[in-house]
Amino acid sequence: TVLKGTYCPNYGGTFSDYFRATAIDMHNYYRRLLATGWAKNGDGYAKSGTKMIELTYDCDLEEKAVIEAINCGDKATAATAAGESFWTSGNFDLDHEQAMIQ
Repeated sequence: TVLKGTYCPNYGGTFSDYFRATAIDMHNYYRRLLATGWAKNGDGYAKSGTKMIELTYDCDLEEKAVIEAINCGDKATAATAAGESFWTSGNFDLDHEQAMIQ
């Protein structure tokens, strides 16, 4: 069980700690699949990524990402200090967790 405020105690932010834990766990799950050679790639499996490290949650990056998302349009922008995963949906009824799963 993740207690409220344990990830980013000095930043309430837009997301709950449950959402933060789910996001980082999902990223690391798929990274582990790739690192161990179990990620599907077409009819086979992708080559393993031996130097792929586990991600940790970065509250400062969350804050910057939220600001970028608020100010963003409908196209990806040039990355600054970090990469960008860009996805849009016409379904405005999704909550944060549903959007992340999609």
